[in-house]
Amino acid sequence: MLNFNFNAQEYVPEEYSVLAAGDYRVRIAQAEEKTSQSGNEMVKLTLDVSGHNCKLWYYLVVTADRAQTTKAFGRFFESFGLNGNDPNIAKNPQAWIGATGAARVKQEDYNGEKQAKVAYLLDKKRQATLPNWIEPQNAQAQSAPPAPAYGYPPEPPAGTYNNLPPAPREYPGQQPPSPPFGANDLL
Repeated sequence: MLNFNFNAQEYVPEEYSVLAAGDYRVRIAQAEEKTSQSGNEMVKLTLDVSGHNCKLWYYLVVTADRAQTTKAFGRFFESFGLNGNDPNIAKNPQAWIGATGAARVKQEDYNGEKQAKVAYLLDKKRQATLPNWIEPQNAQAQSAPPAPAYGYPPEPPAGTYNNLPPAPREYPGQQPPSPPFGANDLL
């Protein structure tokens, strides 16, 4: 039995607001190696957002399309300033924790509610105009609005290389195809 006496009068529901669409500095808080719904190797990244007490998630998926996977990992390493040529970094997602990059955030409807989602990662050139990193716990005192998301090329099509595919593929009566290479072969 719990040693806690709940008092409903002490409970104050928290108000949540969805992160506005725009460009933000982000920092890798967690990097977890997982398997995608379609059976591909992937890394699930939990990202802190500069100046905001919220999290975003970004998925790096090793797909059967080597060029697409190379582009996704290349953009990731460039955005976060990580040396993808160093196998001690490239093959070790735990070494990525604490790295700071930037992302274009968009809002999407999910089950009738708005949610913030990483549209794609920004390269160093696009990061140059963003404000310096503000620790999330200092967000109320120093919160800055997002950088405007205009003036750049349109975001890549959904499911191309920046996130999980929009819907799982069905393979009735058979196993999904295996990628021709693994994450260790990529780098």
